[in-house]
Amino acid sequence: MSNPEDQTFGAQLKRNLLRGLMIMTPIAVVVILIELVYGSIDNRLGPSLAYLFRLVIPASWLGPFSQGNIPGLSLAFVLFVLATVGWIDSWYLGRKGLSLIDCFFLAIPGIRSIYSALRKLVDTLSDTKKSAFQRVVWIPWGWRDSKTLAFATSETVDATTGRKYVTVCIPTPPNPFSGPFILVPADQVTESGLSLDEALKIVMSFGVLTPSVLPITQEGAPPSSGKE
Repeated sequence: MSNPEDQTFGAQLKRNLLRGLMIMTPIAVVVILIELVYGSIDNRLGPSLAYLFRLVIPASWLGPFSQGNIPGLSLAFVLFVLATVGWIDSWYLGRKGLSLIDCFFLAIPGIRSIYSALRKLVDTLSDTKKSAFQRVVWIPWGWRDSKTLAFATSETVDATTGRKYVTVCIPTPPNPFSGPFILVPADQVTESGLSLDEALKIVMSFGVLTPSVLPITQEGAPPSSGKE
């Protein structure tokens, strides 16, 4: 039987408020991020584009936007530039021309290392044949027998011992890709059987959406005695 207290107006109002909060929170976060990005673009490009519009197009043609301040113009301009650059890069000569930009930034001391690292990261993420996050795994974390989810990105070998290590990124909310990067011995890494989307849902829900059954311990591993 249901608890009579759960049927009171106050209890129902509380449940509805919590449900509404859970529904609206991700929507609000996305809207805020869009506003921040759009506001940043408009603040930087808006005045310049408005000035160019006033020079090129007669004010009588612009009607209520005679000052050139057209809503969405900055965003449309950025999208146009991105599409144009992508179109140019689709041609052999275009790629050669755009490579001059890489040469320019790679020739600047101090900027070279930052630009090179970002360029390699972008190239890896944009490579559809190779996922940047190869698989989702469990790795040892904290005290005895504790585990945490991690995204395996690559593998390397210790030049001294020959031992294989897996490079992983540990996701942390609210930005799952801002976690630490560590090297973990390959024999201590366990496949989670989770997809990237499933792992992100678990991380962003602080573990609330963890499946009731998961492969956590390596096959053939001896059971823990529970003692240190």
